[in-house]
Amino acid sequence: MTDRGGSVSGPDRDSVRAWVVVAAAFTALFTLFGVVFSFGAFFSPISAEFGAGRAAASVVFSLTSLLFFTLGALSGPAADRVGPGRCCWPAPAPSAWDSPPRPPPTGCGSPT
Repeated sequence: MTDRGGSVSGPDRDSVRAWVVVAAAFTALFTLFGVVFSFGAFFSPISAEFGAGRAAASVVFSLTSLLFFTLGALSGPAADRVGPGRCCWPAPAPSAWDSPPRPPPTGCGSPT
């Protein structure tokens, strides 16, 4: 129900479902940005683990941020156009490309 000005009026103005969506979006973004920008807390251990200097480790974070925001600007309109399900299904593909095929496990009742 909208009036001529396009504003919502009546009992649907502040529905519980709308506030649940707001809380879910806040929680998701709070978690996402917390993970993305926690790089500074792990900077020294990451540099030490990979034997990289400060510049090399910073380049990795910069490229990650560039990809994150660039792909977000592209995937948002795509999700609006074709739906989020069709946009998100290729997301696990880089993980599959990263892992080499593994031999079947041995032990626990499987033939050796």
